[in-house]
Amino acid sequence: MMTNADITVYNRQFDKAQDKYIYLRTYLKGVNWQDSKGIRIAESGVVSDDRTRIFIPLDVDAEDKQYKKPKTYKRMDDKSLFYTLDNEDIVVKGIIDFDLTGRPGENVSSLQAKYDDVMVITKVRDNRRGSRTIQHFELEVK
Repeated sequence: MMTNADITVYNRQFDKAQDKYIYLRTYLKGVNWQDSKGIRIAESGVVSDDRTRIFIPLDVDAEDKQYKKPKTYKRMDDKSLFYTLDNEDIVVKGIIDFDLTGRPGENVSSLQAKYDDVMVITKVRDNRRGSRTIQHFELEVK
């Protein structure tokens, strides 16, 4: 797979002790980021249909972290050596050093104000079939 970008993934999870969502950050180096511009016809007229898809090869450099399926990931107590890809997780194009704690200046709005290409995962396709060289994950993000 041809790669053209690195991304920062923020895994969203609810912290009962803090009674709020927190985000755990992982860098994925060597993905394929594809933006496409489009339109579609709706009852209200012509509507923008821009899309972004991200293809993550199985051998992506994830800083020695291992992928876990979302439900398995959520049940884990120590997530420091793992990451997942799930709806509502946040993806940013590039390797960024931003702590997403929910405090003022460290929240999703601040992240979006400071960086371009801040997206939310809306769909994950697990394409880990076939030969190892073609296995990948496909993300649809908005």
